[in-house]
Amino acid sequence: QRGTWISPPEFNGISDQQRDELQNFIAERGLDVKTVCEHFGIDALIQIEAAKLTAVKQEIETLAKTGMTA
Repeated sequence: QRGTWISPPEFNGISDQQRDELQNFIAERGLDVKTVCEHFGIDALIQIEAAKLTAVKQEIETLAKTGMTA
């Protein structure tokens, strides 16, 4: 059926506390928030889905190990 609107799944972003923890996590690895946001194609950390937080941290860890610097 054409023209039927399919509602997107509800977005559950990370909390302010999770964002603060993630900022520290990024800084501890010698990266900066801007670089990480550009890597993920987002404008701000708050756009990260809460359900994906663990995977995002693993990806940041990989970024740090491959020597991507700010």
